[in-house]
Parts: sequence; C-alpha cells; structure tokens
Amino acid sequence: MFSRNIDENEKQELSKNLLSKIKDTTEETPEDKKLSFWATLFTFIKLNIVSGFLFLPNGFKNGGWLFSMIAMFGIMCLNVYSMISICESSDKLKTYSLSKIGYKSLKKFGYYICEFGIAFTSVLLIFLYVC
Repeated sequence: MFSRNIDENEKQELSKNLLSKIKDTTEETPEDKKLSFWATLFTFIKLNIVSGFLFLPNGFKNGGWLFSMIAMFGIMCLNVYSMISICESSDKLKTYSLSKIGYKSLKKFGYYICEFGIAFTSVLLIFLYVC
C-alpha cells in the first residue's frame, strides 16, 4: 500500500548516503567526545550522594548502628581518596571526563573499561534499589 518502486540510481544514492553515515560514526574517536566540568560534577553527585540517600535507612536497619557507622566512615575515606585522585589526574591531563582519563592512560581498553564501569554501576544501582 505504501511501497513504491525504486530504480537503480535511487538505490545507489541511498546506499552511498547510508555508507557515508556509517563511516562518519566509525571515524569518531573517544577523544572527540567532550564532557563539561558541570556534567562531570553532576555525575559524581548523582552516583555518590543520591544512591547513598536512597539506601541509607535500609542499610542501617540491616547492619546495625555501630557497623554501619564504621562502614560509612570507611566508604567516605575511599570516596574522598578516589575523587581527589580523579581530580588530580584530570588536572594533569587537562580533561574532566572519566572516559578520557581512561583513554589517555590505557588507550581504547581504558576508555571502554571506564564506559563499562559507569554503565554497569548505573544498572547495578537500579537493581539494588528494586531489591
């Protein structure tokens, strides 16, 4: 009903357009993608603070007050250390993107590990909230 006949010239033009679009996306390197300072800061806040607020009451109920306070202090120290390390690395590399830091340290492997880690953490947090 909605189909029409396509001649050979139109087929070749469509295939050229499609191939050029595919080539445009494959030539993009991880260095071409930019993440601003505010987007990075928002990601840190979202991953560290919001997830803690949502799980905190249940964690205290399950773990008890003393263990929960000690565990929170240990996690706080690890978070502060890792955020300071990331900020120092980003200052040296002149970038605010976690993926770019991974790319500059371990090339494509580091880039994909960072991307996988961010995606895996986001998906894992969703499943933890549901459970």
